[in-house]
Amino acid sequence: MNILIFGDSITWGAYDPEQGGWATRLRNYFEAKNHDVDVYNLGISDDITSGLLNRVEAEVKSRSLTNLT
Repeated sequence: MNILIFGDSITWGAYDPEQGGWATRLRNYFEAKNHDVDVYNLGISDDITSGLLNRVEAEVKSRSLTNLT
């Protein structure tokens, strides 16, 4: 399973220097449980919906993902 996480600086972990933010914590959780899950932290500081819409297709294609569900 692949999980792509989009958002702003909170997503990429700006205010959690010890554990890297909630997206990194989620990835660490799956790794600790030995689940076959790839978590991609695609958070960008100051990202907004229009920025996401401009890059979501490229982000999916660059990871060879064909189904977002």
